[in-house]
Formats: sequence, C-alpha cells, structure tokens
Amino acid sequence: MSTTSIYNPLAPLLRREGTRTRRARRPGILSEHQIAPWVGLPQEIRRLAVSKLGEPSGVAPPRRPEEYIVATEAGVSARIIGNALDEIGRVFAKEKVHVRFADRATGSHAVPGDDPDGMVQGTMADGTCRIVAEFKTPWTTNLGKFTSKKRRQLLDALMDSGWAKAQIAAYMNAYSCRFGFVSTYDQTILIKRAGKYRFLVSDVFEASQVSAGTVEAPQISTREALWYLAMQARYSVDWKWTWRPADRAALINGSFNLGHDIRERKRRR
Repeated sequence: MSTTSIYNPLAPLLRREGTRTRRARRPGILSEHQIAPWVGLPQEIRRLAVSKLGEPSGVAPPRRPEEYIVATEAGVSARIIGNALDEIGRVFAKEKVHVRFADRATGSHAVPGDDPDGMVQGTMADGTCRIVAEFKTPWTTNLGKFTSKKRRQLLDALMDSGWAKAQIAAYMNAYSCRFGFVSTYDQTILIKRAGKYRFLVSDVFEASQVSAGTVEAPQISTREALWYLAMQARYSVDWKWTWRPADRAALINGSFNLGHDIRERKRRR
C-alpha cells in the first residue's frame, strides 16, 4: 500500500436506477446562524499531507471499476468503508499512526440513542469515539445544498441535507467530539465545532477528484480530506470538545439565532 493512494480519486459507484431506497424522515435541523464556511481548510489539509506523505503528482492512475451494485444505504456505506476508510487505515498502519475508522459498536462509552454510522478511534486506547461519521445515499442527500448562503434556507435544508448536518451535529454533541463528517460516497463534507451551537462546514469533496495543485491552491481528494480529519484524532487536545454540551433540543430545532444568543450571554454577565 503506497501512501500516495491517499491522493487518488474513488471509483465511480455502480448503481441500478429504479430500485433505490428512499430518504428516511428524521427530525432535526440547523439554522443558518449555526453554520459557517470552514475557511482555509483545503490549505490546512494539503500542508499536513505534504509534511507527512509528500507532494501529490496530480495524475490519477486508472480507476478500478466497481463490480458491486448498490441500491441501499448499507451498500453505499460498504463502498465508503472499502474504497476510502479502509484504504486510509492501511496507510495509517504503514506509517504507525494509531487511529482507525471503525463501527460505533467496536468502541466503549456508547451514548444510548446516539449511534453514528462510524467513528474514528485510537488503536492503543479503549475505543473512545473521537470523531463521528454519518453515511447517506447520494440519491437522497445532496451535500452541496449549503454551498451558498442563498440556499442555506431552512426549507431547503429540511427537505435535503440540513437534517443530515443536524444529525451529525447531535452526535458530535453527545460524544463531545470537535469533528465529524458526512459522506454519500459521491460527496463528502467535514464539520468542525466552533461553539456551543455553531459549526464550520467544509466545501464538498467530490469522489472523482484527484489531489493536485499547490498548498496555496490545492484540489483535495476525498481520501486526502478524510485522512486529514482522522489525523486530528491522535491527541485529545485536538479532537475533544471540552465545553459543556448544548441542550439537544435547542441544538437541532432550527431556532438558534446568533444575535439573540449574544444578547442573552451579555444579559447573564
């Protein structure tokens, strides 16, 4: 396993139209006041990657075609794990980095009622959930919905990707994690907690993207982005959210207003 595989794109999903699952309806929404762009993240990712893995060539090898047809969330999850997370884990093993992607059930300290689809844990520790992950299907969730302020509206969010972000935010809150990610395989976003009720959200990382460009103007592959995020789980000073958790209902009911929050905090002083 070459460490440069981190820079390669993912193989296209093999999907059969007309037999796919539908979106599950879940309560939960983040207001536009809770979300801000994660500015400068691509440059952060590339600086760390170059320091540990060297420069990407910018040229992708031929992608091995998929031979497993997916039509469910379980199938998509399996391809995310097989084509992205397991490959990153092999690079970690080669480089003796003691973190791994894993099923939530493999860890300790489970929070009843909060079961993320995956997590990052330390291989030398007790399986504590350090970063949470949520997997969705690309035909039910468009993670690009929040890429512009105009579209960061509650109605659009409720009908599409907002509930996925609310779901991962609730898991981050429950497990005191600073980081999380959501992936549909085709699209992946990274999320960082920036306050009790506020989160930074990355631009979408596309499965077809090969890592290329300079540190100042990089193009980041899905694997490179997820490799960077998992690297944050090495030390508790990086991954752990040490402030008190937010009230769950207030966190994901879509009513948070930054101006009201600031005024309320000033009033309590």
